[in-house]
Amino acid sequence: MWIWRCRGGGERGRTVEFDLQGVNLDGVAEVTLGAGLAQGKVLSAGFGRARVSMAIPADAPLGASLLHVGGATLPVPFVVSGMRELTVAPGTARKRADPVAVELGTVVNGVIDTDRAADYFSVRVDGPEDVVLAVESMNLGFLLDPLVAVYDEAGKRIAWQDEPTTNTGKEPANLDPHLALRLPRAGRYTVAIRDSQFRGDATFLYRLTLKRAEPDFAVRIVGAHTTLYRGRENVVNVRVRRMEGWNTPVEVWAEGLPAGVTAPRMIAEPKNTSYTGTCGEIHYLDGTNVAVPLTVAGDASLDLSRVVFRARGVMAGRTVEREARARYWKSRIRVAGDAEEPALLATVADLPGVVFQTPERAGLGKLTVILTRLDDGGGDLVIDGDGVTPVVVPAGVTRAEVVFTKAGEIVLNGKVGDRVLGRSAPVRVEGKR
Repeated sequence: MWIWRCRGGGERGRTVEFDLQGVNLDGVAEVTLGAGLAQGKVLSAGFGRARVSMAIPADAPLGASLLHVGGATLPVPFVVSGMRELTVAPGTARKRADPVAVELGTVVNGVIDTDRAADYFSVRVDGPEDVVLAVESMNLGFLLDPLVAVYDEAGKRIAWQDEPTTNTGKEPANLDPHLALRLPRAGRYTVAIRDSQFRGDATFLYRLTLKRAEPDFAVRIVGAHTTLYRGRENVVNVRVRRMEGWNTPVEVWAEGLPAGVTAPRMIAEPKNTSYTGTCGEIHYLDGTNVAVPLTVAGDASLDLSRVVFRARGVMAGRTVEREARARYWKSRIRVAGDAEEPALLATVADLPGVVFQTPERAGLGKLTVILTRLDDGGGDLVIDGDGVTPVVVPAGVTRAEVVFTKAGEIVLNGKVGDRVLGRSAPVRVEGKR
């Protein structure tokens, strides 16, 4: 069973009906939100579509969760909101001259299913108003690259956004629009949403939130797991993303640290972090990176812990506190998204004396290996292993040519004398040169 589309979410305290689409859905019997948060009732099921009804508890936590469908290979995202929800069928909101009227404080669920299509909605304000148009799509795992635009009553475009900032792929980026703007006067405004490259597909689901702006911030841990080495200071990056006009400092701290691990409270100043692109150009993140130093005692227990990061800020007399969520990050294409568990998985370990950079696969014969010595660097390093011709690497050298003599899962050992400084990840050596 494989599922590729469903309604993107629902309002808590309400019963929602939605379709699952995919293949082999005629066997669907169980639908569960999160870890038993809510149970769905299957109203009908066929090969390519199943209809589900689900009551979302009034105390359900807000935010993205996962919908588990019995028999499906993977869960699908489902967002619990605290606002009105509206679902528009594909093709029913395509006329700019006749947009679908919505009120501020509404989440619209829709699909851009054909090329060069856009959905249009209208919102009316009684006077100047600070509003937010936020989209969730790519961050939920869908491949729509959403763009939003706003037009006044004369048809003039007054604002638009594809992504909140430049996205180079060198740093985690928010790929969905979060446009905060001031509507200058009373009247009706038209909001358009489309794919930035005018693509369309039946899997291009979006959630468009239209609401009044309220200064806030979100917190993410850059990475879902880390290794904390004993006897050293280790750094975890936490990103504070200010939204909708938040402009004051935010305090960040860690909770649940294992014995022997300490970390100071840090301050995220209201200034976006800059970084250098591939060609030396300066870019700015959509937020502030806070490098939190975690110091590990030399005798700390070798163990796995779940570390929680929290953040608190005050603006205009209003205090906001948020729990950070771990976010996978490998590249903007391969692995990027919130982890199912918000805490950072931290393993306390001893620092290896040598670290190898090796490919996952190789053929028989020579392979160039990059190595980093993390010990005192004294003495020649010998690289050997079952199926490896031993090679001597002089101190200070960071590359070595190793020769694989047999196929299989081969692990490289790095030794100085009889002491093993470190081992490589297994390399799958195939029986051909």
